[in-house]
Amino acid sequence: MESRPTADELKATRKRLRMTQEELASLLGISRIRWSRYEYGHSRIPEHLADKMREVAATQNMSVSELHPASLLFGTMAEIPVAGRASAGLGETNVDSDLQPIWVPQSLANLGGIGFLIDGESMMPALQPGDVAVFKGNNTPRQGFTFLVKTPGDEYRCKNLEWRNNEWTLVSLNKSYPAERLGSSQVLGILVGWYRSIGTYEKLEADPHGLRLDVL
Repeated sequence: MESRPTADELKATRKRLRMTQEELASLLGISRIRWSRYEYGHSRIPEHLADKMREVAATQNMSVSELHPASLLFGTMAEIPVAGRASAGLGETNVDSDLQPIWVPQSLANLGGIGFLIDGESMMPALQPGDVAVFKGNNTPRQGFTFLVKTPGDEYRCKNLEWRNNEWTLVSLNKSYPAERLGSSQVLGILVGWYRSIGTYEKLEADPHGLRLDVL
């Protein structure tokens, strides 16, 4: 008889697969809430779930994720913590604590800071949805540089800061997005680098002193 997996075993397997609860639940054909109840021991775990987990691991080539990856362009890779999604658009209201650390070139990881996944298109063409943007703590606005900003509504935004009409303003590269007053929004960190990986295509920009995306 197939042994029933424990909650700790489910969580450990998900971590090795480098998936969020939502991503893994989708592959298993169940809701994220149901998976969460299994993982935290709040619901009885079905015996057949072990078989389904093995099927997912096989399709995801799980052994690859256990290796130390390297980039053909940038050499050694390293993990950085990813705190959530920063909107390059209208704003994200959640910092997803379930997001797993992500691999970036060692040179970018060495700068320190926290990673955010970019959502939205307001910072295109410099930043695209899915890029990993790395911010270092800095709450002092600087003219023309790109910052992570938290709005009073708890939205996290990636924007350029410019001094306009005697006040700091949030500015997008995509001109279809209007500029906004910084107002009471909180400046959290300055962008020190970003990394894009799509198949075999890779691109990296980094500067320990901060990036001005308008001049890339």
